[in-house]
Amino acid sequence: MKQRLSSAPFRCLILGMACTAVSVSVRASNADTMHDISSEFASLRNARDEIQYRHQAEADDRQAHCDLKTAHHNAAEAIKNWREASNNLAVAKENVVTLAQNLQQTQQNLDEARIISAERTKEAIAAQQAVADYADGLYTMQGIVNDKRNAYESLNSRMQTVSQEYEVAIRDAKAAQQARNEAIVAAAVESVDYALNRLDEAQQIADEREANSDSDVEAIESYYDGQLNDLSNQVEASSDDLDAAQEELDNMQAYMDELVEAQNEAEQAEAESREKVADYEADVMSLSDDLKQAKKDEIDTEIYVQESKDWMNRAISFEGQLIIAAQLQDYELEHFGEGASFTTGVDYYYWNGDYSGHQLFIPMTYAQQGRVHGRKVDFGVSTGYIRSDTGVSNGSISGMVDTQLDVMVHNDHPINSVRYLCNFNFPTGQHKFYQNAIVPEGVAPFTDFGAGFEFTPGLEVIHHYNEQDSLTGRIQYTFRESYEYSKEVSHRDVSPGDIFYQGLKYQHIGPKMQYSIQFQHDSYAPAKQESIFRDEFGLWHPGDTQHYTDGDEWDMRLFYNRSVTPKDELSLYTIQNLTEKMKGFASEDSYAHYYGVGWMHHLNKQQEYHIMMHFKDISSSTDPLHLDLNNIGYRRYSLAAGYSWQRSSTESISLDIERYTRHNDGANSYQAGGLLPGIIRVCKGIMLFRRYL
Repeated sequence: MKQRLSSAPFRCLILGMACTAVSVSVRASNADTMHDISSEFASLRNARDEIQYRHQAEADDRQAHCDLKTAHHNAAEAIKNWREASNNLAVAKENVVTLAQNLQQTQQNLDEARIISAERTKEAIAAQQAVADYADGLYTMQGIVNDKRNAYESLNSRMQTVSQEYEVAIRDAKAAQQARNEAIVAAAVESVDYALNRLDEAQQIADEREANSDSDVEAIESYYDGQLNDLSNQVEASSDDLDAAQEELDNMQAYMDELVEAQNEAEQAEAESREKVADYEADVMSLSDDLKQAKKDEIDTEIYVQESKDWMNRAISFEGQLIIAAQLQDYELEHFGEGASFTTGVDYYYWNGDYSGHQLFIPMTYAQQGRVHGRKVDFGVSTGYIRSDTGVSNGSISGMVDTQLDVMVHNDHPINSVRYLCNFNFPTGQHKFYQNAIVPEGVAPFTDFGAGFEFTPGLEVIHHYNEQDSLTGRIQYTFRESYEYSKEVSHRDVSPGDIFYQGLKYQHIGPKMQYSIQFQHDSYAPAKQESIFRDEFGLWHPGDTQHYTDGDEWDMRLFYNRSVTPKDELSLYTIQNLTEKMKGFASEDSYAHYYGVGWMHHLNKQQEYHIMMHFKDISSSTDPLHLDLNNIGYRRYSLAAGYSWQRSSTESISLDIERYTRHNDGANSYQAGGLLPGIIRVCKGIMLFRRYL
């Protein structure tokens, strides 16, 4: 028996988070356009956004650490500036105290200097008065000395004049005497007739004559000697008088010199004291200005200390914030994509044909990505409430559907990643129902409403060529238990065959173009079913036990999405399916062909709308459980449109509608529509790349 419960659609994508479900693959012959197809494109877009958001998260992390480094430097600078400012404030306070003390000491020195200067002024005035008072006597004495010197000089001059006259008179007298003597000698020589032998006689005659001649020299000498002696006595007396006066003058001058020196010393002392007073006054003025400036500097430094302290506190606080921000960025980068979400909504379908019906489904899904012992683990649980009515007798059903529990354990690496899968299907749904309640395929998502317990372990290996390209191989095996399936006849069980699934997918996720190529194969173990049949009166009866094996199923899927403008995206897909005929049950090979094209326009970062056309062609459909569906082929045409709004980082709302027509081969056709309003709320976490339903 082939699996017909299409509960996978509301478990495939949880607000952009890769599906943690490990359910059996949705058969291509029953792929749902509103869920399965849109989920495939959402998966491509989410993978693209995940790469972009991861790059942004890595850039944010680098920026956070760069900002933290800058903040750390700024905090260190702020602390350094505060310490320097505090030291400067201490120096400024010390300067104020020192300048105040210096000003006080200088003012004291100034007061003392002014007192000393006043005393030095008095002393200078007294010295000046003493000089002035003594100068009169000195000037008088100088006059006396001058008079005595004049008198002395006059006498001395007279004595020099007389002496000169004496010298002239003596010289003249001696010259006259010499002339007479020469005449006497000449006469004496002449008297001896110039005889040489009578020279002595001549000399004697001459001597006698000279001795008897009168001489003026003696008279002159006698005359002048008397005058010179008198003058000499007068000069000597005048000299003694002058010397006495000069000595007295010298004594007075010496005393005057002492007075003048004392005056000069007093004036010098006064000048020095005045200069010292001026220096102290200048120092007082300078120190006063310095003190005012120092106090101003102290106030300014106190303000700057407070400002630097505030800056330091802000820098330290900001550094702390950036430490937390960097840690948060590290955490977000390390736990990128982790978090939790809850999804719900309302799926409503209606159809018209020979019979009219409707189906209402309220999905409820919780998904979480986190870590267990440091290893990434995805967890998801999904169920829902369904109400379906085919419009015929016993065609209605309501209640819960089966509950799916999915677990995926990651062992991710840059090149090769391994993921361990596990899925449980708990039979909380309506696995017993009337044949009339069965909904034809392609009319509504749920053809039937429950099955038995199922357990599906699996293994997925991903080879990452680079950030954008990957090849994924996946195998899983579904163990399925028997369950009672009929309400027409009680205690009729079916033991569906186990399913072995193998899948291979190549995926390219570029910034503008994304596509995936998938190959899938399902093979089935033998199944056993306690059949039922209806007699000619329309009554149901137990039938024989049937043994059969579902035919192998082969899928090839291509999904392509491209951004043609910054706000517009083009989507194309095709699914080609071959389902081999069943063994042990009359059937034939079945072919399914899917084609679709769609367009998405982003109004802004939060809102977008989309439209998509779908075509599906099914050659036949065979199911031992669903007798009315045997050997029915059909074609399905649909036009879907939708709108989504990312209200916030934690909440998204979407609305999708579809209008479709199913044309059966030689049987009923249906015209139908579907409405899927939905809401997704992130419970917690940091799922940065979540965006789409």
